Amino acid sequence: MFSFGSQSAILCGAIIDIGSGSVGAAIVTLDTVTNQSTIVWSHREFTLLRTSTTLADAERAVKTAFVNVFLELGNAGLKALHEHNKDLQVQNVQISLAAPWQYTASKVVIFSDEKEFVVDNELLRDLSKKANEQGEAEANNSELLKEFGLTLISQETIGTMINGYAITDILKKRANELSFVQISMLGDKGMIEAIKETQEKLLPKADLSITSFIFMFYSVVIRLYPHTLEAAVVDITKEATELGIIRDGALRFVSHIPVGSFTLARAIAEQLSIPPEEAFTYLKTNTDYGIASIPEKHKAIVEQVFGAYDDELKTLFKNTHDELSIPRSIFIHTELHTELFFNHTIKRAATELTDTEHTIHPVTSKLFSESHTGDTSILLGIRHWLDAQST
Repeated sequence: MFSFGSQSAILCGAIIDIGSGSVGAAIVTLDTVTNQSTIVWSHREFTLLRTSTTLADAERAVKTAFVNVFLELGNAGLKALHEHNKDLQVQNVQISLAAPWQYTASKVVIFSDEKEFVVDNELLRDLSKKANEQGEAEANNSELLKEFGLTLISQETIGTMINGYAITDILKKRANELSFVQISMLGDKGMIEAIKETQEKLLPKADLSITSFIFMFYSVVIRLYPHTLEAAVVDITKEATELGIIRDGALRFVSHIPVGSFTLARAIAEQLSIPPEEAFTYLKTNTDYGIASIPEKHKAIVEQVFGAYDDELKTLFKNTHDELSIPRSIFIHTELHTELFFNHTIKRAATELTDTEHTIHPVTSKLFSESHTGDTSILLGIRHWLDAQST
């Protein structure tokens, strides 16, 4: 639904971020005439840092947080929207899923012909439609996906190339080969069912879209830095570290490990027999590795835990099936208090693997004009939603 003011159409969306240890939400409006966006309301709920957890425990906790956040959106959020503009309603709900609640896969689709052809919109739409139909059929018939409880949530076509070259304007160009990257995003079936059920109860008139956080992260990086051809994007949440490799401007390889900030804190807490909350503070210091602020008697154990994470990061970099070296530019997204630790750790792991100096680009609220909140996961979601409204 559009709300019309003095010659302006205002769009309204609900942005929801589902991480591995928290759920955040925001309501944002966009004036399509002035291109002015406003964050009307935002909220985040965290799960508890427990002494031990399983994936099933984490999923239950995150589902509970999601329902609580959605209820808060339906109450405090809609109240704030009414106070902002009583004529507005939420038109669409955009939800992003972080690892381990989703799996993002990419593959290259190639169309070739011995006879030269002209690239036009009809050909692009036809090839994309066929690729999506094939991807959907493969997902629906995959016993492996059923075994792992995954279901297809969305597909995207990116990185179109002509005769093996990336060209900005491909329309009306003549070619013998056309290729593009098809992104398939798969979500945890139980999580997806909970999302749809809650949305249908609380915001039944709103359109629902679900995407993976890593794809959204990639999309925003490409929009903010359009000349980025080779880079890595890394998202560290409470219980996972996810890596995406960008080649020729397209997201080509994605993988993750089930280790995040909470995971490391629990490992330290178990080894030192201290509360996990105290162990978590070792990741929140302003020095390399945080070692300088750790009691001398604890340093060896903490270094051992951090060293094991180093090894897992190197394995993660190796397991992308990318034959090329790790890109020099690495965009890192994590929570503010652990940013320095993870920036340093990931840079060191990449450098040790490649003997090459890497440049770290931390995602901060300074990258966004919608800086009414320091929640960068929400800001990435809002930027992705705003970009979608302009296409």
